[in-house]
Parts: sequence; C-alpha cells; structure tokens
Amino acid sequence: MTKDRRLSIDGSPLPSGSLAPEDGATAETRAGNGVVATACRRSEARVLVIDDEPPVVRMIERILRHEGYTNVRGLSDACRSLEVFEEYRPDLVLLDLLMPGLSGYAVLEQFRARMLEVPSPIIVLTSDPSAEARQRALSLGALDFLNKPIDRIEVLLRIANILEVRYFQLQQH
Repeated sequence: MTKDRRLSIDGSPLPSGSLAPEDGATAETRAGNGVVATACRRSEARVLVIDDEPPVVRMIERILRHEGYTNVRGLSDACRSLEVFEEYRPDLVLLDLLMPGLSGYAVLEQFRARMLEVPSPIIVLTSDPSAEARQRALSLGALDFLNKPIDRIEVLLRIANILEVRYFQLQQH
C-alpha cells in the first residue's frame, strides 16, 4: 500500500498519485541519485521560507519539520526579508515571486547585493509558469524553481540536492 505525500495548501493530503512513496519512505530514499541529506545535515540546515500567504509558509514548514529540518523560519512579510536574511544567515531560501508590496524579484535584487562569499541558494516558488518569469528570476540569482501548488516529494528532493551542493561548497572555502 502506498501513501501520497503531496499536501494541499491547507495541509490536507491530496488524492493518491503516481509519485506516492512506499510506507515509511522519505524523499531521500526515493531519490535514487545518490544525493542524500543526512539527518545531521537536515537538523543543522537553516531554511528561510518567504511567501505572502501564511498557509503556504506553514505547509512548507510542516513538510520540512516532518523530514527532520529543525531550523526552519517562515516569513510572510517580504518587506522584512533582507533584515531576516542577514540575521538568520540561511543555508537555503524558498522565495515566492508574486507578493504584494515587495515582489520576489525585488527581494532577489536585495539578496544579490548582500550575498556572502558562498551565496545562499534560492529556490523560487511560483504560480507563474512563463519563461519570462524564470529567466528574470535566474538572472537575479535564483538557482531553481518549484511550481505551485508544490509537490511534497519534489520540494524535499530539490532541497536535499541543493543543500548537498551547498555543504560541499562551504567545505571548499
């Protein structure tokens, strides 16, 4: 029997689908690509989630905490992004593009101006599938994309892969 790990915005399970892992399987054990974020790394990794929709922030926090990420910080006010980024020094940022007040593009510009020697990778969360949105975000420093609504397995795999690369980069400096 399989369980679907995808969640809707309110955190309730979505109907079963083709990405359902076996009972007890984690995203890392399903990856099959040799990239595994160890439990130690998951518990140490600082992840910052920035989205103007509090239910999205809570859902992502819940997904990550369930997988052993204990240093997850959520933010619904994009205007505080730079302040929180500099204080928290995240290993990874999940950033919504379409937000009122300060867009994700503006946040990317702020972050790019303040990046450290080894920049924090940024995964963009977006409901805009256009090539223009992707190109603009990539040109401003985004490393990867997740389309909304997010898929639990995909978000966990992308985060694990990107954090693994980040740890290797940090070891080189």
